[in-house]
Amino acid sequence: LRYEKALPDLTITSVSGPISATVGTSITVTNTVLNISDLANKKYADASNFDVNLYLAPSVGGLPDLTHLTLIGSRHISDLTPGQSDTDPPADVVPDPTNATIPLTVAEGTYVLVAVADSGGAVTEADETNNTASATSTIAIQSVLPDLLVSSVTGPSTATHGTPFN
Repeated sequence: LRYEKALPDLTITSVSGPISATVGTSITVTNTVLNISDLANKKYADASNFDVNLYLAPSVGGLPDLTHLTLIGSRHISDLTPGQSDTDPPADVVPDPTNATIPLTVAEGTYVLVAVADSGGAVTEADETNNTASATSTIAIQSVLPDLLVSSVTGPSTATHGTPFN
């Protein structure tokens, strides 16, 4: 008789956010993680104390370039039982979402929001390859341009054409 330990299996079932944002601002990224465990084989295991990281990935034809991720936020989940999901922000309360901030170092362009469950590898899972999902739409990131205003100009009361003045 061979005993196989039941393992949890975390997967991201949805990721969504705004269609545009400006560097240096915070955005709400709705994301849902599900512990699918091994329900098909009736093997159940909780997943405890793990993080869900939120990233920006450059868009390549509408798909995320997962080799160039920029971390924009993270949230902690203390326990997820088999078949249970956790959505941030919760639909039944006033949104108190994970603070996802677009870093000032992000270049203008088109990106895709990406969520990774158990990003730090804290949970041993039945399948470690299904922890990442991306939004189905892109997000346009714009930079902040300075808005300069001339408040005063001073100079001499008279000047001669073609000669410098102080």
